[in-house]
Amino acid sequence: MTDRVFTDESIARAVDYLTTSAGPIGAARSRMVKARHMVDHIDALMTASSRKLDWDTRRAEARGSERYHQAITEHADATGDFEVLKSLREAASATIQAWQTESSNYRGIKI
Repeated sequence: MTDRVFTDESIARAVDYLTTSAGPIGAARSRMVKARHMVDHIDALMTASSRKLDWDTRRAEARGSERYHQAITEHADATGDFEVLKSLREAASATIQAWQTESSNYRGIKI
């Protein structure tokens, strides 16, 4: 087995990503949490400001508003961004684990 799947460069990139992505993934998680709370906040504000007497009608009006739509869109975008970063971290970790296995097998063959 002389053909190695992983290069030193690919492993260095994976390690680099794991060591440098904590800040961006933390920021993405923060944005996601804030956006989720903003959906609730906009819902409450729009419901409270409605002039309708019936609760269900006020709630429907609030959830049909453009502000509410913008808030749920931001939440969806923030969640998507977070999930991409999380998946990239998982891929980098899996790459390193596979490289460790490959290296161990390679050392076993060389003996």
